[in-house]
Amino acid sequence: MRLAFSFCYEVDAIEYSFFAANIKNMLAQNSKYAAVTIVSMPYLALARVTGRSFREHNPDIDFFIFLADRPVAHVFEPADSEFRFLNVNDLELDHAESVFFRYKELELTYALTPCVIKHLLDIGYQGVMFLKQETLVLEALDTVTSHFSGSSVLLTPHLLAPIGRKGGEKWELNVLLSGVFNGGFIGFSNTTEARVFLDWWEQKTLEQCFLDTANGLHFEQRWLDFVPSFVQSYTIIRDPGMNVGHWNLLDRNIKSSDGKVTAMGMPCRIFRFSGYDAKAPGYLTRYNKDISMDRIGEAAAVLRKYQKMLNDARHEATSRLPYAFGYFDNGAAITNAMRKRYIDCGATVLRFGDPFETDHPGSFYAWLGSGSHQS
Repeated sequence: MRLAFSFCYEVDAIEYSFFAANIKNMLAQNSKYAAVTIVSMPYLALARVTGRSFREHNPDIDFFIFLADRPVAHVFEPADSEFRFLNVNDLELDHAESVFFRYKELELTYALTPCVIKHLLDIGYQGVMFLKQETLVLEALDTVTSHFSGSSVLLTPHLLAPIGRKGGEKWELNVLLSGVFNGGFIGFSNTTEARVFLDWWEQKTLEQCFLDTANGLHFEQRWLDFVPSFVQSYTIIRDPGMNVGHWNLLDRNIKSSDGKVTAMGMPCRIFRFSGYDAKAPGYLTRYNKDISMDRIGEAAAVLRKYQKMLNDARHEATSRLPYAFGYFDNGAAITNAMRKRYIDCGATVLRFGDPFETDHPGSFYAWLGSGSHQS
């Protein structure tokens, strides 16, 4: 069923005009391939950076920003009109509000990945590239799109070879826990077997998109390990310039000169800033404090470029925006403990109806307040 969301947000004339123009723009499919990233409103600046860097080097490919959230008035800028926006109302999900409630903010953006890719294939694109929100595109991706003609799925591995340096085994074991393939860049063609895999993957992510490595889960990513055994036609992109991130940075020999960045002598096409925290600008990622600005050599120039683009995209301001699915419709905040309690109810949560609603005695909110869950 199509989601008919219960809470309303004030939309002024400027925002209405922006989205009306965007909807009109979306009716025209300008390329046979599309690219997309997924964010909530507080992470809008990251999507702007991903989109602007993508469009700079790939101007002939349609770029979408999917909002796993509700739009907020007064935020969108004229420059945003170069992108195409989608939001949760564009997806047809069973019990959609239940999905939005069960997941925390970033979990939801990960969980919706196969749903959004499927939606773009339904529009008519022959191939869709997904880029996670903390991506900086540094080169054209024509060598990537060339694989769509013969492959249903495009994958990029975390590692291209065993790690020979000291401490390498620790990193290799970490990859085994998080997944052989990196979900920060994936591609799907509009083929039957791609759609079969996306349907299966969607079933998994809408129910089990959590970080629980002890039980085999690393958000949406671990499921990609099944591609080589489930899909006949796939390509593993073994390009050292694809998906450079904290997990492989020290082995990619990054060089930067005259605005050009290389990885192991090859053009660096996609640089990922997974775990970057603007409040700790001296580090590439919060996941490894050993990878600091003064220890990453010429890759520091790429980090400084990303920081400037984030600033230009008004990251400080957008990071303070509210996340719609973080509150009940009466304004009360939804805690992680409440989400866990909701998940623990299993299929019986459907008796509550829309979990965000608070104005009826049979609501999840009323059940929490009654103390019935403690008995």
